Amino acid sequence: ANSVTFRNKARASGCARHEALLTIPKSYVSHINALRTWCGSGMTALLQEMLIEGFNSYVEHVGPAPVLQCIHAAQSISVPWLHLHTFCSGGHVDGIGWGVPDHLAWCGDMSKPEDAATLAEKAKDWAVRMYGAVPSRPPSSCKEMGCGSYGPKHHCSCNAECSKWGDCCSDYQATCR
Repeated sequence: ANSVTFRNKARASGCARHEALLTIPKSYVSHINALRTWCGSGMTALLQEMLIEGFNSYVEHVGPAPVLQCIHAAQSISVPWLHLHTFCSGGHVDGIGWGVPDHLAWCGDMSKPEDAATLAEKAKDWAVRMYGAVPSRPPSSCKEMGCGSYGPKHHCSCNAECSKWGDCCSDYQATCR
């Protein structure tokens, strides 16, 4: 498994049972835009796995389906680690749920594990609408990444720490200084 699910300290509102779950990838991904940027070819598969993991854990440990599953937009994350919220359909947690604008989060109702493939595609489509097409290759310059960005392991970065770590992109000085 590439993801893990655990109880959210935040409580769901509008639900008979107030438990909410979080599912995260085991490898660090800061937010949905980072997943789109750095792992575009594996994005849908990871989202599908996270949706199934969250759904199955909720049904097993909290209550029956359907469930609502939501992902924060990159600019509205509360914790800098990509996480999928799972809670009762019709509820809200951490400021997200049905009716929350697209610029804050994506949400989808899930009634059975077989819904995950379609929902993963919808979540990917939302990320593409929000941040642009999935790149054909990971960015390799500050011009592509933007100043202040951190690249994952074995990639260059464009932030104040890159000189310290020796991982600045070749155009860092010209683009970001």
